[in-house]
Amino acid sequence: MSETDLNVTAHEVPRRADFVRRRLRAIDAFIDLVLEGDPTPTPETVAERAGVSRASVFRYFESLDVLRAETTGRVLERFVDLFELGEPSAVSPADRAADFVDSRLRFHETLHPLGLLQRRHGADPDAAATIDLGRTLLADQVRAYFERDLEPLDDEHREDVVTTIAALTSIESWQQSSHSHGRTSAQTRRAWISAITAVIAGAGSSTGRNLS
Repeated sequence: MSETDLNVTAHEVPRRADFVRRRLRAIDAFIDLVLEGDPTPTPETVAERAGVSRASVFRYFESLDVLRAETTGRVLERFVDLFELGEPSAVSPADRAADFVDSRLRFHETLHPLGLLQRRHGADPDAAATIDLGRTLLADQVRAYFERDLEPLDDEHREDVVTTIAALTSIESWQQSSHSHGRTSAQTRRAWISAITAVIAGAGSSTGRNLS
C-alpha cells in the first residue's frame, strides 16, 4: 500500500466513525421522542434532538420508514434489562407466572409507545416483518422460561401453551386491557397470572399429566 493510500485510509477511519456516531444519535433521538410522547417524530425534531442538520438525517437514512425500522436493534441494545428474563427461580407454576408477568408488564409499560408505533405502520412490509420478528422473539422467551412446565407436554400441546401465553401477554393485549378497558396494572397482573396458570394446568390435564 502506498503512502497516499495510507493517508487516505487514516482520514477515512475517523470520518466513518463520526458518521456512525451521528447516525446512532439520530436513532436514539427518534426512540427518545417516541417514548416521551411524540408518536410521529419529524426529520426536524429528530435533527434538533440529535444535534445534526435535517439534511444529515436524510444522509443517514433514506426515509423515516428506514429510520423507524432501525430502532428495533437499538432498542434491544439500550433496554436489554427489559428483554432478559433470567432463569425462573420460583417453584410453583403460579409463582413462575407471577415473575414472568411482572417482567412483561415492565417491558410494555416502558416501551409500549414504540411497539404501538410499529403496529400503526403494520401495512408496510418492513414494519410487518419487524412485528413478526418481535412476536417470535417473545414467544421463544415464553418457551424457554416455562420449559419446566412445558416439558411433560407433547409438541402440539406445548405450542398451544406457548402461543396462548405469548398472545395473552402481548402489547396488543396490554393496550386493550389498560386503555380500552381501563384496567390498572395490578388488575392486569392478577388476570394474566390467573390465565397463565390456568392455561398450563389445563394443558397438563388434557394430556393426563400433572405439571406441578
